[in-house]
Amino acid sequence: MDKPLLKSHGLELYHAKLEDTELLGAKLSKENLREIRELYKSEPDVLLTDLLSREMSHVVKAQGEVIAICGVDQNGVLWTMFSREIRKHWRSFVKASPALIQFYHNFYPTLYCNVWSENVFVHNWLIHLGFLPDVLLTDANDNTTIHFVRCIQDTISVVSESSRPVMH
Repeated sequence: MDKPLLKSHGLELYHAKLEDTELLGAKLSKENLREIRELYKSEPDVLLTDLLSREMSHVVKAQGEVIAICGVDQNGVLWTMFSREIRKHWRSFVKASPALIQFYHNFYPTLYCNVWSENVFVHNWLIHLGFLPDVLLTDANDNTTIHFVRCIQDTISVVSESSRPVMH
């Protein structure tokens, strides 16, 4: 068995594999199913396979069960798809999320996220994680998404614990 990339609050993060997308596709949340069909005009198996091909694709597991697939594309856009089982593990997922975001910030100093305006639950989660709503986007079908952004501060601290002089 693979070693998890990250462990937090009973959840584990692994590199996503095809079988993970198949497991998630079979029990995708009703919100994600609706979003895939209405907003993206796609089918779950097609979209999940496409997400797997992106630069960074990861699976979140609780006790070996796939509860989400997430990742960041080459432009720093964070995406997440949830299984119906996320409801049982939502508190753990929210508590583990700061570690997940920090993990992605190791690769991207700025993270973006586009979320359907109807998905208020995810809006609140992103705001909890320090994302800020930036702009509203409307597509050709009059679907509105909210563009969120989160940046790491690029400042160098002069009071860094590791760079302080030794006092005798």
